[in-house]
Amino acid sequence: MKLTSGTVFVHDAPFATYTLEAVDEPAKLYGTTHVLHVRPVLDRQGESGWFEQYRPVRAAIHAHLGGQN
Repeated sequence: MKLTSGTVFVHDAPFATYTLEAVDEPAKLYGTTHVLHVRPVLDRQGESGWFEQYRPVRAAIHAHLGGQN
């Protein structure tokens, strides 16, 4: 079940998408309740400095959504 999703914009252009989902029963047996997917918007990957920007954006998404649970 999808709990939340969205798009992160950097310099007014889509940069990454994220989805936070509840996990199914087998994963709950191991103590996992949610899974977070962060996917880059691939059309900007070739730009200079792209990966250096992606890492902190991904970390910020994880920190923000992790703080809500």
